[in-house]
Amino acid sequence: MQRFRLLSVLAISWFHAAPQAHTLMEAIEAARRYDPQLAAAQAERSASAEQRIQGRAQLLPYVSVDSRYGVSVDGDRSSMPGSLGSENNGLSGTLGLRQPLFDLPRMARYRRGQAASEEGIAAFEIVQQKLLYETASTYLDILVARQNLETAETSMTLLSKQLARVREEANLGLADMVDIDESISARDEALAERINALHMLRDRQRDFTRLTGLNGEQVEGQFVAIPANHEQLVGELMASPLMIDTIPTIQQSLLEAEIAQTRVQELRGQHLPRVELFAQVQHRDYQRSAIRDTRREHSSSVGVAMSWELYAGGSTESQVREAELKLLGQQEKNQALKLNVEAAIQKQLLAIELGKNQIQANAQRAHSSRRKLEAIQAGKDLGIRSNFDILQAEKDSADAKRKLSDAYHAYYNAHLQLAVTRGTLDDHLLAGLSDSLNVSAKQIEAAK
Repeated sequence: MQRFRLLSVLAISWFHAAPQAHTLMEAIEAARRYDPQLAAAQAERSASAEQRIQGRAQLLPYVSVDSRYGVSVDGDRSSMPGSLGSENNGLSGTLGLRQPLFDLPRMARYRRGQAASEEGIAAFEIVQQKLLYETASTYLDILVARQNLETAETSMTLLSKQLARVREEANLGLADMVDIDESISARDEALAERINALHMLRDRQRDFTRLTGLNGEQVEGQFVAIPANHEQLVGELMASPLMIDTIPTIQQSLLEAEIAQTRVQELRGQHLPRVELFAQVQHRDYQRSAIRDTRREHSSSVGVAMSWELYAGGSTESQVREAELKLLGQQEKNQALKLNVEAAIQKQLLAIELGKNQIQANAQRAHSSRRKLEAIQAGKDLGIRSNFDILQAEKDSADAKRKLSDAYHAYYNAHLQLAVTRGTLDDHLLAGLSDSLNVSAKQIEAAK
């Protein structure tokens, strides 16, 4: 029984210690929990929501209470020697209410509060989209770096075997020093490619850990095929109308222009009268101890007050002109941003379609290069091919594999860039990409 318990504990410990592979969706969820910038953006979004309440308060009644209590001692010449005089006690209280009836600056501040609250939501969405893109892009970088490292290691292994074979042939007089030098050069070039690929992989793994808190060495996935519903995805993107004003970056820019507009309205309103309704209730108790006189006073008033700023030395007019120029600048920025977004979307749509064609072309090239290498190796055994032919064929085969990996990376990254630009990078899209990157062993063999 004790032995069974010991084996159970060891099994459980091994299960918890076993490394876990991380898919794209797991990386996204981890980044949401781990990233401090997203947490800061959430706090700022919550803080900006208070702007709505503060803006609404500009149009609501203002109620105040003022209460005072005082004691004073008066000297009395007619009193007996040694007298300290009379003591006076006073207690007063005032309840007041003010309600704006016409106040353009207050109305402008109300609208500014609404716009600032919406701008906080748009800013949070931009930060979240940026985090999702950066995490997914780093995930793709790891996949392409890992596959390029595998290609470099395979090429170096084959070229090392070819070098050993050439040295054996040189010992038998079937090869010369030129063949040996060519083989060494090709092997060293493959070694340099391996070092570069390894450095790139380690660098991207560190970025992955910084973004998600997960171990970058445990990323799961491989470039094997494009999404099965590629044609449907592209068709929907091409057919769906572009609601450019709903894109978070455009929304934020439009809201900044709206905030600038409220600033202009607030300053212009200072030239207009401000009217408010006021009501006041006042109560006062007054007591003189010397003559035992107690008085109580009660008063109330209600009315309309108006204030009008007629001249402020030209300061207000200058502030209005400054605010109008800033508003004009923001409106021009909005127009430029819309044009850039529209151009970027068209460019990324073309990149997705081009990426598909490049994948197909490079996949065919990789297949042909592998067959060519096999044929040249067979020809070398028959004596009709040289060592240089084998080295060149191996370089071409490795280059074709790298270009195929790069084409896959460019295709998937174009999907991410398009989604970020349109503001539609969400879990649904990422889940579809994740399924395409995490396929079964049978699918991998079929793709090969």
